[in-house]
Amino acid sequence: MNVSEFLKATDVAERIAIRPVIICRDGFAISVQASFVHQSQRCKNSHEYGTVEIATNKMESKLEPFKTEYQNIFGYVPIEFVDDIIDKHGGMDVDMTFHTIIKSNNLRFIEHKRRYKGMMI
Repeated sequence: MNVSEFLKATDVAERIAIRPVIICRDGFAISVQASFVHQSQRCKNSHEYGTVEIATNKMESKLEPFKTEYQNIFGYVPIEFVDDIIDKHGGMDVDMTFHTIIKSNNLRFIEHKRRYKGMMI
């Protein structure tokens, strides 16, 4: 699953909500957020995001230009960069990414997890 698919599947119709932290197959964790309150932007003439806000404790050199005033938060990062970072860490572990949400009994995301199963790559 790539970042665009993740964003579509966790879309909350422009309400303020925090998406789950993405857990990669090697254990690397990255928060990927996109909404009108995050440092993200939609593509022109599209509902899809071209840039996102991310947070991670592990510094990736390609993130340096996107540093914000907040520690470990990077703004307006192109989705392709985030896909590359996730791929570098073995790809998204969909089950681990949504494990804590399911454990907390958040029914909205339980339904999303069912949709993800068919989208796994």
